[in-house]
Amino acid sequence: MLLTGGTAGSPGYDFDQYDQAVVSLIGQHGGTFDQTIRAGDRELGRSVLGNWAVLLPLAALGAAVLVVVGVWARLVEYR
Repeated sequence: MLLTGGTAGSPGYDFDQYDQAVVSLIGQHGGTFDQTIRAGDRELGRSVLGNWAVLLPLAALGAAVLVVVGVWARLVEYR
């Protein structure tokens, strides 16, 4: 079904009005949402993660090295 009509009360007109209102609300609240997300990311990085932001990648690298050393030792047995 094709929704057409430019007068109030027609489905096409009513949907267009609704769509414009939603787009307007997104514009009004989008900046506030983005600022809040950035503030939360900064707080999370400082308080919860603390030094883990640096230590976690180093720990993952260390674990990877230990896995390679362990596998290498088992592969040497097959030579």
